[in-house]
Amino acid sequence: MLSDAEFNRRAAEWAAGTPVRVVAPRGADYRCLAKIAFRLADRGVKKIIFDP
Repeated sequence: MLSDAEFNRRAAEWAAGTPVRVVAPRGADYRCLAKIAFRLADRGVKKIIFDP
């Protein structure tokens, strides 16, 4: 889990092309994963890898 400050700091790196790997929490549903993806996309991130 990332704090908001750490997320914001790393988002610029991810938006520059570094893929971000999201480890889905056990029991995470589609809405939870979509929320994460949209939050990343709002920061310009285009390469997201979800691990179950």
